[in-house]
Amino acid sequence: MPPYVKKGPSEAVLRAHELDAAPLESLSPEEQRKRADRERKRTERKAAKEVEAKKEAAERAEKACATREQWWETQRAKLPPKERMEMETLHAQMMEYTSIMREYNQGIAGTDERPQDLEDTKNEVRELHSKYSTTTIVLPQLFWRDKGLFDAIAARATPDNRYGQNCLAYFQYGYLQGLEGFAYQEFEQRFLRPKKAPAEPTTGVIVCEDCGYQSIVPLEVVGWYTKPRPNGKMYKYECPLCKVTNATMPERKALSTEEIHEKIVRHQENKRGEEANDERFSPFDKYGRIRTD
Repeated sequence: MPPYVKKGPSEAVLRAHELDAAPLESLSPEEQRKRADRERKRTERKAAKEVEAKKEAAERAEKACATREQWWETQRAKLPPKERMEMETLHAQMMEYTSIMREYNQGIAGTDERPQDLEDTKNEVRELHSKYSTTTIVLPQLFWRDKGLFDAIAARATPDNRYGQNCLAYFQYGYLQGLEGFAYQEFEQRFLRPKKAPAEPTTGVIVCEDCGYQSIVPLEVVGWYTKPRPNGKMYKYECPLCKVTNATMPERKALSTEEIHEKIVRHQENKRGEEANDERFSPFDKYGRIRTD
């Protein structure tokens, strides 16, 4: 087998080099056209290599990012200057109103001293929300390496979904393009939603004049026993138990409220004493064992 011999450039390549080095006016029209084509292709290949080198450098820079701010800066560098300026302007406005809403939410900004300021802020927040919606997104650690998360957020950024577009802009560039969602939600609940008037009570408490038992009854019933009738008389309220007891024990009507209370307390004490002495109410039997029956 003959040894390998390295060959030099072909005759066509050598001829092309000669034509490229020759003065342009010494070439025929066909040779000038071919020379222009070669120069154009060289320029295109060089530009393609530069683009590929920049892309690889950007990928290496993204993988080397340790914080979200570093990654966002690599992404912002890809934006056209005009678009980046517009996003930064809107981001500054959203951050300003987010700070204002948080001050009202935390009670730092006065709502009583300057009520007109609050009304102006409410109108401005409504207008901004109607135009730009909100941005609510919680980013995990090293989120820029999670392609699945990026694809899920990008899928929601449709032309008719402003909220999805805002979330994608914050995920990719760190720019708020809508009101911060958590601050707006609390501000809306506190100041933008109409406050409901407290419901009027429909029931009241009435006390039995015999035993002192408190009953919850409709307000209409309370009025029957707390307001005088047209004839000037007041009706006595009796709880259901006292009403039955008074009907079966006419002698009880002669007792005062204090006497009735005294009898109730004495009866309760006697009942507790009977239960304490009665082995039926004891957890132990007569031998001191725990009852199982």
